[in-house]
Amino acid sequence: MSDAHAAWYPHGLAIRDYWRGKEDSAITAHRSDGTTYPMPASVFFRAPRKFPELERLAVAECRGRVLDIGAGAGCHALALQARGHAVTALDISPDAVRVMRARGVEDARVADAFAFAPRAGGRYDTLLMLMNGLAIARTVPGLRRFFRHVRGWLTPGGQLLADSMDLRRDVDFRRWLRNRRPGGSKYFGEIAYRFEYGGKTGPKFPTLFIDSRTLMREAGTAGWRGQVLFHEADGSYLARLVPESYATEA
Repeated sequence: MSDAHAAWYPHGLAIRDYWRGKEDSAITAHRSDGTTYPMPASVFFRAPRKFPELERLAVAECRGRVLDIGAGAGCHALALQARGHAVTALDISPDAVRVMRARGVEDARVADAFAFAPRAGGRYDTLLMLMNGLAIARTVPGLRRFFRHVRGWLTPGGQLLADSMDLRRDVDFRRWLRNRRPGGSKYFGEIAYRFEYGGKTGPKFPTLFIDSRTLMREAGTAGWRGQVLFHEADGSYLARLVPESYATEA
């Protein structure tokens, strides 16, 4: 099992157990700033009427063939299928993918987004990354690599819809940031997580929370054009990103 698969193993177990009837299944998330909080597995099984406004908007903004990256238990993929979209749903957890298939996601695949390649001729009109979807980039340089990696997955006129948040709006993180030793060169939103569930604890893994201003700057550097479609009070936001050549054509 690779480090990435091992890191998400507890997450997949919680999803599997919830699907099997353990309705109190919850992952414990440990963040490198010292914050620990529960993530009820039920959140990955929400019906569309339970989506927050940001996610409802993202689903409504999807066009054509959709690649749902980091699909979890498939709640967004199922909502999109119900709206008539052809959807490919990716997740790094085999347990999560088995649950998605059992729930009716028609094309669910186990894949690390950085290793994924669409099948011949299989470009997408929308890449969808929700629930802090940009976290998989891990670092700001990783985000630049991700933009280069996925550019060829899009049809002309295609779009990337993704959410993230400015962690400086989080009270616990802001307190930790004030007490952090000065001199660090790392972007403040490059942090680490560790998941725990059912007596299983995965290894630490890097993740990225990126503020919208930095995202737009990095997107522009990578040859993409972006706009923020929605802001939440807690610092979360939804962005649309389009390769520059496609934006010009549109």
